[in-house]
Amino acid sequence: MRNTYSGGCHCGAVRYEATVDPAEGTFRCNCTICAKLRNWIVPVPEGDFRYTAGEDVVTAYNPLPEKIGTFYFCPKCGVRIGTAVNNPAKGVKRFNLSVPTLEDVPVEDLLAAPVRWVDGLNDRWTEEPEEVRHL
Repeated sequence: MRNTYSGGCHCGAVRYEATVDPAEGTFRCNCTICAKLRNWIVPVPEGDFRYTAGEDVVTAYNPLPEKIGTFYFCPKCGVRIGTAVNNPAKGVKRFNLSVPTLEDVPVEDLLAAPVRWVDGLNDRWTEEPEEVRHL
């Protein structure tokens, strides 16, 4: 069931609310940045994510905007909040929220959430990578 949860970075400078259902699925990616961040993502449909504090201080990093999107971090503690994805060619516009920043989701719901791997490293976003144990 979709619920509105709160969350934020480690130091509290960036806060948000997001309406999600982890049971609808989460994903992990093997692209170069996601592998380094050990990224675990829950997609948030457009309009279901909003900052409640810190939107004016959040830092953006946009390594490959035509492929990935814009990553958002807290400038104080460095925690990644998520990634804004806007790819009109593929009909995708959403916020990929970093699951560990959610604060009031019951642990049981996170344990039960399906995790799908995507092969972003090879631009095969609909396929699983051959190996994920190192990620």
